[in-house]
Parts: sequence; structure tokens; C-alpha cells
Amino acid sequence: MSLFARALMALVLVVGGTGALFGQAADTALVVGTVHDATGAVIPGTTVTFAHLATGTEYSTQTNESGSFRSPPLRIGEYIVPVTKPISHWKRAPCAHFAI
Repeated sequence: MSLFARALMALVLVVGGTGALFGQAADTALVVGTVHDATGAVIPGTTVTFAHLATGTEYSTQTNESGSFRSPPLRIGEYIVPVTKPISHWKRAPCAHFAI
């Protein structure tokens, strides 16, 4: 698993688990994070897509100039998260798989 995928998984575990910590019942959640390359440099202008496995619904957002993103409200469930950037030398990052 790539460094990016491990960092994204750690982020998702922290963000996805916060509702239970505070005893809040919700049917949606937000994911926030920063996209980095293998050297640790931030990657602005990347598309982060959250694909809901049960319905096939996709929710997308883009990183800002500092590589940060915030998802739209995501329904509770399992997701895969591909990250892409529209430049020729950048490869698509492996998909992270997680549950909210």
C-alpha cells in the first residue's frame, strides 16, 4: 500500500470515528484531508472521488492550492476513494477502501 493510501486511511479512521466519540447519531459524515505525493509535497488540483459501494453514487471534490480537500456530506457506508490529477506524468493513486 502506498504512503498516500496509508495516510488517507489514517485520516478516514480519525474523521469517520468522531461521531461515535461524541455520541452523535448522524446519517452523513465529512472527510477532510490533504493529498501528498511520495516525497511529502502537497498536490493541488487533484480530484478526490468518494464512490459509495452500495449505490454506486460518486461524490467528488478537488484539492485547493495547499493540497487540502473537504468532501461533500457522505452517507454512511463503504467507499472506495481514487485520487487523480490531469497531468501526464502523475499516475492515479491506488484506491483506498473504507467505511464511514
